[in-house]
Parts: sequence; structure tokens; C-alpha cells
Amino acid sequence: MSADVSTESPMLEPEWTKHGRKMWHNERRNDVPDRDRDRAWHESVQVDYPSAYDGARGRYHTDGDCVLIVKFDATPRGIRPFVITVLNLRDRPTEEQAYVRAQAQFGGGR
Repeated sequence: MSADVSTESPMLEPEWTKHGRKMWHNERRNDVPDRDRDRAWHESVQVDYPSAYDGARGRYHTDGDCVLIVKFDATPRGIRPFVITVLNLRDRPTEEQAYVRAQAQFGGGR
């Protein structure tokens, strides 16, 4: 699973792995109760996240202050994102926090 997301294929709605759903619940810590996973996906912005590997990408969700780690899979209907885990940015090194937040504020990401 790791499709080239720069193709002209349409982006499909994300699927959340069991681990991704569990981590969303754990890492979000329910700071904002009305933030469901689908809404978080649409509110998040793509960021360069150096700790992501094996073709995964990061998406930063500002309200949750967390990074959705996403892999992509090509399907006949388009590119399907899979949220494989969620990282609470506050638990990451200070430099990593600043790097991700700056991208969300000033643009960036790949």
C-alpha cells in the first residue's frame, strides 16, 4: 500500500485502520468532543513529517494538535487514503512540533 498521490486519480474518502481509530481516540483525549474522524480528515492539512516512513505522509489537525499518519492505495475508483496512526504532537520533540506547526501556518508539506 503506497500509491503515488501526485497522479490525476480522484482522492477518495479515507479509511481508518483499527489502530488509527484507537489512536484517534487515545491521542485526541477528547479535547473537542464534536471532532469526529471524518471531520478531522477534512480539517487537517498535508505536512512533511520526517518521522513518517515507507511511503506514509503526515496530515496535521490543528484543533487536535495531532498528526494523522496516512498511507495511500491506488484503486480502480481513485486513490484511497488509509489513516494508520495518530500522533499527539505535544508528545514529540520541540523541534518537530515547531516544524509541523510552521507548515500548517505558512504552507508547506509535500
